[in-house]
Amino acid sequence: MSILKRLFQSSSSPNGDDTRSDGDGSAADLPIERYERLEAKEIVDQLSQLSQADLAKVEDFERGHKERGSILAKLGWLREKEPLPGYDELTPAQISEAIADADTVTVKKVRNYERKFQGRREVALETARVLPTARANAEEDKAREAKEARTRQGISERP
Repeated sequence: MSILKRLFQSSSSPNGDDTRSDGDGSAADLPIERYERLEAKEIVDQLSQLSQADLAKVEDFERGHKERGSILAKLGWLREKEPLPGYDELTPAQISEAIADADTVTVKKVRNYERKFQGRREVALETARVLPTARANAEEDKAREAKEARTRQGISERP
């Protein structure tokens, strides 16, 4: 079984999105030290370094306490479903293994997510290497077949 299949099967929620926290909502559970003592700008400056799971903890806490607009706006921009379950905890080697047999949609999701969040050069190089030979997914196959049919029809209708 490929690592990609294992990742999706090990995902604990039906939609693969494990980004909501289960903590009691105390500041001690947050990934930013001294959270309650920091100004909103200081918190916003640290958010881009957090995983999706950690961002969920901060969002839950912020919504249940101060509801500061600047923090919630930044969280809204940063919060995004990981392209693979547990992606933020994967090493570049594990990501490379996972996308080795992935379809083009998954490889593009990994590439875009990596560009937005972590920017690891080795992952960028691997997605660029894998993408040209990645298999198409069902939607892409259907679109390609439709385009080919339109092209054939257009050619046969020429005088």
